[in-house]
Order: sequence, then structure tokens, then C-alpha cells
Amino acid sequence: MLLYLGAVLAGCSTAIDAQQEVTPSPDRSSIATSEEGLAATATRLESKEGGAERLRGHLVWGHEMRSFTECETGRTAWVYELAGVDLGEVTEGFGNELYQPLFVELVGKWMPGSADGFAADFNETLSVQSLLRAEREGFGCKENLENIVYRARGNEPSWKLDLRNDSLSLARFGSDEILWSAPEVATKEGGLVITGESGKEVIEVVIAAGHCTDTMSGSVYAFTTTITMAGQHLSGCAVAGPDTEYPVIR
Repeated sequence: MLLYLGAVLAGCSTAIDAQQEVTPSPDRSSIATSEEGLAATATRLESKEGGAERLRGHLVWGHEMRSFTECETGRTAWVYELAGVDLGEVTEGFGNELYQPLFVELVGKWMPGSADGFAADFNETLSVQSLLRAEREGFGCKENLENIVYRARGNEPSWKLDLRNDSLSLARFGSDEILWSAPEVATKEGGLVITGESGKEVIEVVIAAGHCTDTMSGSVYAFTTTITMAGQHLSGCAVAGPDTEYPVIR
């Protein structure tokens, strides 16, 4: 069972149902949280529920174009935003020229086409409920997150952390990668607290729902990450793997 974290990044804001007590995961062999964990009042987001889906693709935004093209299928639609989602503000924040594709991951629902205005040029429309990440640098559609529950990155120095169901790994610039097997997971104040020991290396990782901006690229994400290890503190942003479930706060 994959772990899931309740979060919505809507117009660079996040809603989450926080809990005050630390609740250890009952099964240490796989990283999982119960429905009483991070989002007790959340409704799990699945494609079968209301037609909403997590989608990855390229957003093109301008005065006469608001389109989304999905990575896997090439499916294209005119984009409509629900209340609280401002994709135009996000694209302007990157300083992108108009009509330049921007890689995004979002929660949206495919809808019938519209006969009105510029939307009439598309067979479908996409109702965007929330934005999960927007990147102007990186691998985009080619990024492989198979078997990843969460992947986090940060800078100064550059580092990458991968959280899987049975392990945790950290790679830092200029250092060997460190692997922790069967890390312990708990929930605290709306976030995940992951701890592990590998020889003398003890690590604590906190992944929480919240607006996060990469300090180098300006990319935006729905999850923050902090790492404490050997007296050092690292901070960065995280993305969820393709099979990690998102409950949505109603």
C-alpha cells in the first residue's frame, strides 16, 4: 500500500487537515498511512471519483491560448481554471514568454469541447482543480518516478532524496549515496516524519504539504521537505510518484 498525503496546491496555496499527535505507521515493512493519518476528513482522489485525474503535460498560456497537452497520450484541451487556481500568475512568475510550453502536473477533469471563443478550436476542455508542480527546468515528461513514493531535491549543495516503500536514499554532491532500509514513518502536524539509521548515519526527513519554490530554478511544488542529519539541515521541495494517492480536501 502506497502512502498518500492530503494536499492541494491551488494558485500556490495548500490546504491540509493537520493532526497534532504523532501516529506511528502500523506496518514498518511498507511505507503507508491509514485514513486516520494525514487527512482524516479527506476524500481520496481517484480517476473513478468525479472524473478527476492527476495529469502531467505541457501548459501553453497566452492572450489567445490556454492549452494543455498530456505527456503520455498527447491529448490536448483548452484549459479552464476553477476558483483559487491562477495558472496565468504561475506562468508569469517564471518570466516565460507568451506561448512557451511549461511542464506542469495538475489535478483536472476532461470535459466536452466548447463552441465559444478560442476554445472552439479544441475538441475537449480541461477543468483544472489544483496545481501540483510547475517546472521550467528538469526532465519533464521524461522523468522516471517508477517505484518512487516521494522524490525531493534541494540546493547548496545539490542533493536528491528518494523515498520508496521499503527504503530511503540520499545523494549529495561530492558524497557517496546513503541508503536506509525499512525507515520508520510517523505523521505529525500534517506531515510525514521519516527516520532511519545506516551505520552511524541517522536521518530525519519531514515531508509536508505546502507551497515550495526551488531556490535555483524557481519551479513550484506542493510539498516541502526538510532533512536533519549529523547536525546538518537541508531544505527543498518534493514531488509524488505516479502511484502515490492524493486525497483532496473538500
